[in-house]
Amino acid sequence: MRTYKCLPITYLYVKRFTDTFALEIYRILFQYDDIWNNISNKNIVSIGCGPATELIAIEKIIRDKSIQSTCQYIGFEPNNMWSSVWNILTNIFQSHNIQLSFQK
Repeated sequence: MRTYKCLPITYLYVKRFTDTFALEIYRILFQYDDIWNNISNKNIVSIGCGPATELIAIEKIIRDKSIQSTCQYIGFEPNNMWSSVWNILTNIFQSHNIQLSFQK
């Protein structure tokens, strides 16, 4: 089991893999119009969220489909090393219709 124990390695992981993983999730979820159009409030829970790549994909889907409903995201992750990444995401998404919560 891989554990990220220092900030430089954590940021290297984010830089190297976030776009790739978020794009994979985006491509899978984007095609399901019934999910995005028929559910007014989206509640997303991620177990072991790490850098929350699925959140990045979901935010892009919401933008690309011009969805006006709110979205609540809760990420659970025992490794506290990701908290600086979560702070950055929280600052980026604070003006969007996404409510974020990260639990350690």
